[in-house]
Amino acid sequence: MIVIDGPDGSGKSTLVEYIKKNSSLKLVKPFYPKQDQLSYYLHSPAHYAPFYLERYYTSELVYPQFKEGRDQMQPWHQYLIEAGLMPFAPVILYVRPEKETILENIHVRGDDYVKLEEIDQMLYFYDEVMENTYLPVFTYNYKENNLDTILQLVENVHRERQEKALKLQKFMSSGNYYEEGCVMFVGDMPSNYSIGKGFIRAFISNTGSSEYFHRCLFDAGVYPTKQMPYFTNWNKCEGNDVLNMKALDEELLIVKPRTVIFLGDTIHKKAEMGFSIPHPAYIKRFKQAGYKEYIQGLKEKME
Repeated sequence: MIVIDGPDGSGKSTLVEYIKKNSSLKLVKPFYPKQDQLSYYLHSPAHYAPFYLERYYTSELVYPQFKEGRDQMQPWHQYLIEAGLMPFAPVILYVRPEKETILENIHVRGDDYVKLEEIDQMLYFYDEVMENTYLPVFTYNYKENNLDTILQLVENVHRERQEKALKLQKFMSSGNYYEEGCVMFVGDMPSNYSIGKGFIRAFISNTGSSEYFHRCLFDAGVYPTKQMPYFTNWNKCEGNDVLNMKALDEELLIVKPRTVIFLGDTIHKKAEMGFSIPHPAYIKRFKQAGYKEYIQGLKEKME
């Protein structure tokens, strides 16, 4: 998955036409929802994985900040979406010339969707999303950069990440697929609220404890300043704890985390390793008064 995005007037349309004619990877223009964006961007990646995408979730983090008529996602939703995208080897091609070039292009096109007084906001929010993303970003300015060189770099990184992602595909996990030394979180059973009832990706849901846990990580300062964690579940083998431990050991060899944190004491005792913290569902339902202590505990375990 290679996401092409950037401000209005940045030259995306010209780039898109070039890719259609010259790249071996096909290009599609995804559906662009105005409501229920989080649910859509968590459910849709498998459909778009093999392609260049003309805009995607990154635009949805920008325009609702200053344009009316679209639901605005929460700040931590960017990282929840990106955790779900990681298994698909995503890369961002950020089309971003200078402001003067964008103003000139908008004037020539006669495009009035983004008003002149909104240009600075548009650029600020786009740059902020790209600065905070966990996905690799290649910035392209058509007045300064060689297009063929940029495309070759982008596609090479995409292929390299695909090789690592294929090794982890069978574990139905999410999050940090590509960097060693991260924190691995291990839940028990996939939630019925998760995508595919949790058996497609661990900790990926637009509701329930999965969404809540990503909020916790944001409030604990993990997002966007520290490594994204790797998320998986213990019970992959129909309640057979011997096989579950074997699967976890295999994941550990590939991911090479610095710390393993289990959500709840039950699976922590079964695995006999790492640390444990209360499950976010328990905090959400019964211990909201202890939310600050839970966040502090997360900070300490993540050090």
